[in-house]
Amino acid sequence: MSTKILSIHLQRDAYVYVRQSTGHQVRAHPESQRRQYALVDQARALGFAHVMVIDEDVGRSGTGRHERPGFGQLLTAVCEGRVGAVFALEASRLARNNRDWHHLIDLCALTETLLIDDDGIYDPRQLNDRLVLGMKGSMAEYELGLMRQRARQAFEDKIQRGHVMWEVPVGFVRTNDDRIEKIADRQVQHAVAGVFQKFRELGSARQTMLWYHEAQLPLPEVCPGTLGRDIRWRLPSEHRIHQMLRNPCYAGALVYGRTAAKTVIIDGRARQSHRQKQPIAQWRILRRDNHVGYISWEEFLHIQQLLEANRHRPQGEVGGAAKRGPALLSGLLRCGRCGRKLYVAYSGTTGRVPRYICHGGRVTRGSASCLTVGGLRVDRAVEAAVLDAIQPAGVTAAVEALEHLRAEHDLTRQALTLALEKAHYEAQRAQRQYDRVDPDNRLVAGELERRWNETLIQVAEVEARLAALESQPTTLSAEQRHSLLTLGHDLAAVWRLDGKPRTARQFAVYQNCPLPTPEDRLFFILTYLKTYSLQVVQGRLFGMGQSKANQWIHVLLPALLAALHTLGDAPARSLTALAQRLRLSEAAAAAVVGAVEVEPAPSVAAPVATPDAPLLPMTGPNDASSAPKTLLNRPHVIAARKKTTQ
Repeated sequence: MSTKILSIHLQRDAYVYVRQSTGHQVRAHPESQRRQYALVDQARALGFAHVMVIDEDVGRSGTGRHERPGFGQLLTAVCEGRVGAVFALEASRLARNNRDWHHLIDLCALTETLLIDDDGIYDPRQLNDRLVLGMKGSMAEYELGLMRQRARQAFEDKIQRGHVMWEVPVGFVRTNDDRIEKIADRQVQHAVAGVFQKFRELGSARQTMLWYHEAQLPLPEVCPGTLGRDIRWRLPSEHRIHQMLRNPCYAGALVYGRTAAKTVIIDGRARQSHRQKQPIAQWRILRRDNHVGYISWEEFLHIQQLLEANRHRPQGEVGGAAKRGPALLSGLLRCGRCGRKLYVAYSGTTGRVPRYICHGGRVTRGSASCLTVGGLRVDRAVEAAVLDAIQPAGVTAAVEALEHLRAEHDLTRQALTLALEKAHYEAQRAQRQYDRVDPDNRLVAGELERRWNETLIQVAEVEARLAALESQPTTLSAEQRHSLLTLGHDLAAVWRLDGKPRTARQFAVYQNCPLPTPEDRLFFILTYLKTYSLQVVQGRLFGMGQSKANQWIHVLLPALLAALHTLGDAPARSLTALAQRLRLSEAAAAAVVGAVEVEPAPSVAAPVATPDAPLLPMTGPNDASSAPKTLLNRPHVIAARKKTTQ
């Protein structure tokens, strides 16, 4: 036994500290864990009767950037004088940073605690042992930094040669030699290219997302861990559109270091804050023309400028996204005195008269605003100047509008054509799987038959959508074309919408509105009240989503009830009114109500059938012939009428 181990040490407990840095090491390096747990036998061999094992930090890094509850328990036990010796496989297991390492050495020296590893037994109170322990801790920290530096340099060198070391975005695949190639699926290629084409036309990521939702065209997404080969389709979110537009991989560039983390000190420890995006000039690696992309690098830079200009709170000198309100020059004017951006305020009896205000005086001098300018005359002057300047291009804009209609139709048709081709392939593949199975094995054959039926349903849905699209006119009539070209010569009429205020354009009906006419809207709400279907089913019947169907129901239902009240055809709300309408006595009417199977009505119409609520949804004149025929022809109603007549 070593002369450094005294009876005062053996009377205390021995603590064995076990740690591995990552979960991967815990799974892949079990031998290191066995060696650390074997220190328990070594402690007993040295004469310690009680041995405690601390393994709460397995899978936690010792760099000092992460909390280690096990190391905290060890420090607490040392401070309380309950530890005779601390066992660790090596110094790096206890700490990988000098702050924690020297803190432990100081506490062990104060409480006469030994440090024991595979190389020997150390008493921190002795200068030679303390020197060796200090060098061991410094070497452990240096070793970690050296390994990280070598790994990071090798990683960046490989990227510089054009190798990708992460998941590739949708539209690309990662090859076996870590290169980037375009995916061979033409449907995915067309869908990705369509996003950039639609953004060129609309100039807004949100409007691009709304167009895909209105057209019900899903976009592909990569399943994680498949190297870009497994694809799933769903309607895009605005965040998804932004991800595609901001990814330089689509411009044929291989980029590393687009984000950087800032190190901050929290509770005496170094912590990494959330990663922040860096400007293009500060990207660590930018390898242009690394692979074939979907857009050029110049177009990618132009897209970034548009996205920055469309931000709610832009950075730099751009105007920002257009806000609500009639002000024409919102975000575009600056103060002639201090150079600050002018803000917009509204006044007047209706609160729609704009004024442009500079708050620079309040901010810099604590005085009144620099200037305040009325917006009506300024907007009119700028409006007239702009219309005069672009008047020669009016006809060209009208012709481009015609081309835009055809291009939009072609984009949707091509997407549906490729989707139909893919659906046919999936159906044929499911059929081949079903044909190869033993028909007597119903457990397998039944499942394959269900999958085949699902693919056939998908084929039918895509064919129906494609047929509906083909039935729509792709060209304008001669009268429509003449009207459009005429408006091209008079841009002022287009701007003012024939006398309507400029803000009325925000409420214009979309060209592909699912309910364009009053007849369509009446049929929509009557169908809903008749069938009382789920909103998702109602939307599917009329070619819209559940949210859009919900909006139409809440808009049309009050309008329908108000129209019925105006015409005097509102539903009967009492037994007396019902008896008069059916030409029955109140007792017979009560018998009719008690015999009819009343279905629960929509919550927006009549939540519960009460004496003051509608009992029968009548829609005709106030006579017996206006009652629903399905109700009047029922046997119990006929019997009640005969009894009353007798």
